[in-house]
Amino acid sequence: MEMITTEQLETLTVCINRVYTCQIQRYPRQHDLWRGIRDERIRLLHSVYKPSARRYATEVVATVARLVLEYDVLPLLDFLPKSPPPIAPVQYSILLQPDPEFTPQVIALTQELRQAQEALLTERANATELTATIQDLQAQLAELQTQGQRPQAHTLVVPAQTIEIHSPLKMEALRIIGSTGLARQWRIIEQLMLTNPGSNTNSVRNALRDLRNKHRLLTYYTEREQPVYWAYKASGGSPLILLNDLGETFYRQAFGTEPLKSEILVMTPKHSSATHAVGILEARDELCAAGYEVNDAPKPILADAQSRWGERAEPDLTVVLSDGDWPVEVQREVSERLLDKWVKTLELKKRLVLILFNEEKRQHQESLLRSEIRLRRLPTATIKLTSLEAMIEGDWDWRTLHTARQ
Repeated sequence: MEMITTEQLETLTVCINRVYTCQIQRYPRQHDLWRGIRDERIRLLHSVYKPSARRYATEVVATVARLVLEYDVLPLLDFLPKSPPPIAPVQYSILLQPDPEFTPQVIALTQELRQAQEALLTERANATELTATIQDLQAQLAELQTQGQRPQAHTLVVPAQTIEIHSPLKMEALRIIGSTGLARQWRIIEQLMLTNPGSNTNSVRNALRDLRNKHRLLTYYTEREQPVYWAYKASGGSPLILLNDLGETFYRQAFGTEPLKSEILVMTPKHSSATHAVGILEARDELCAAGYEVNDAPKPILADAQSRWGERAEPDLTVVLSDGDWPVEVQREVSERLLDKWVKTLELKKRLVLILFNEEKRQHQESLLRSEIRLRRLPTATIKLTSLEAMIEGDWDWRTLHTARQ
């Protein structure tokens, strides 16, 4: 199935902005209303700009195009006259045989009328062009939707299956995965060890392996058809596991409730990769376990609260420390390219927590930041640094850096 392209998204965004311009020219007192409508339409389009979310774009774009056409463009077309009203003959007569006393006023009124006619023609031309563009997009969307609905096979045979699981440990593993959405195998093992004191690590790993290989109820999370293994250090790694379709069906019948969506399916589309998403989940859980209040879905930090699409910073988390809320960025790699991203947060909040994956990365990042501080390239602010490795080992002695710009 073809995907909605970035060019198509940008075309529809341009259409929305042009409709907004026409509407506020017609209804200047409703400027805030139409700006809110415009912002909501564009927000929906922005939600599917990322490649990871593009598979949902067809439905979103179809909805936005329909809303723009039915509620924004068509009412504007209905308002505009079919053709510009002509200047009455009597007015031309006055111009041909002017009365010296009224000639300046007549000339001024005639000019205003002609300007109004030209404005109406321009508005109608813009609206007609918008309608044609939107109709073209709708035709493309209809074709894409038709392609997506074409069956890949004409005959499918799904045999009935009987799955018997007698192991309480395996049933508990399914309950934990389905009821919590956990995908990190090491966290699932921790939970199983807590709820089954008599078990050991090997028996728990064997139970998870059987649920995947023998009973076919679990699967690995993959990217580019390869399983994703996660570790905060360079070597090793543990897989991410989740219920497959059969596993979800088994869970519904066994526990009588709908399984929660896997945490990795919830978080990955919001971030750069599954590895980054897992790092954020780990940071959240370690902070919560240490008693900190954490928000894993913080709102963007806006430079101007009235401008939803203006300058902003979008932290991975926020954490409440002794002196208030701190934006948190979780980073796997160290790069000078990330400084520009953090500068926005430092300018808007004057504070930032950086959590690197391990101590080696944290030391490298601290060295890079100290160089920037010596050159006075960062805005005046406070930065706290730590690592997932330090958190896991119980070391909460964060490094604190103070910046000052010339």
